[in-house]
Amino acid sequence: MPARKPAKKPSKSQKADKEEYTNQNKWKALFRGSLLSTTINKHVSYVGLADRRAQAILTINSVLIPIAISGGQNELFRTGAVIAVITAILSISTSLYSLYPKPYNSKMANKSPLLLHFSQIQDFSEHQYLELMQDALADTSRLAQMATQDLYYLSTYVLSRKFFWLKISYALFFCGYLIALAAIGLNVL
Repeated sequence: MPARKPAKKPSKSQKADKEEYTNQNKWKALFRGSLLSTTINKHVSYVGLADRRAQAILTINSVLIPIAISGGQNELFRTGAVIAVITAILSISTSLYSLYPKPYNSKMANKSPLLLHFSQIQDFSEHQYLELMQDALADTSRLAQMATQDLYYLSTYVLSRKFFWLKISYALFFCGYLIALAAIGLNVL
């Protein structure tokens, strides 16, 4: 049996090149993860911002409704009070619709389960979910794809819907109370 030749040891420059290549890949992966995490956190904070604004509209309108009703007892303010109450009801309705959570639909995900979103987790048994998550956690590219997909659906189906209804609520609030004040002003003059 021929004697084995000892393996040639890599030179210091080869070791340094390999270490630099490994470090660059680690930094790239850390950067991608950090960027994705930051973007998701920003989107979640936008959801909170929209919810706080909708709650503010609810609070303001709930204070203005009793004031408008009590002002409607005076004949001069009755038309404006009715408009104000109708405006408040419409504004409250649209802000409540903005607050109502919209779950993801499995049709949105092109039949691939969204394991990172709360509304999809309930579709699995504990054993199924743990098995699917373990498979996903073993494959970093699949995990990144799942996080990116969740971010897309958060933006497309949650944030855009919330801000759409919030804009309508603000428009109703502003225009309705402006019309109510104009009606009161015309009756007084």
